[in-house]
Amino acid sequence: MDKKESLLLETDILVDYFFKKPSLVRELLKENVCYTTFVQMAEILSCANTESEREQLMKPFMGLRVLGFHSRYSPAFADFLRDSDNFSEVFKNRDKFRFCLVSAIAKEAKLTVVTRDFSAIYKNFTNIATIEPTASAS
Repeated sequence: MDKKESLLLETDILVDYFFKKPSLVRELLKENVCYTTFVQMAEILSCANTESEREQLMKPFMGLRVLGFHSRYSPAFADFLRDSDNFSEVFKNRDKFRFCLVSAIAKEAKLTVVTRDFSAIYKNFTNIATIEPTASAS
């Protein structure tokens, strides 16, 4: 990642903050404008059982811009839902719904998604750029 980019950090990258030193999150923040969404934040915070744990889990979000779901994302979200295999299955399949939601935010906010674990999934969506950091980058 040579030039300054606007990046959306996926959950797998945010989790690295706790387990890999040096943290890829910190490295990305030095050189880029980094975002995440309420989806990734909720996924990580849902692991907390106490207020103290929740405070610890908030650490990777410091310095990130957390995006909510603005109405301007709705048309792109509708397109991704329409283009999914079977519309009614999307609501039964939480993962499909989740990735349609995050993809709509990334597309409309013109963000490149940074992920290791979900690159293959994002390749199924049109106009979603991804970066898959190498193991040496973390």
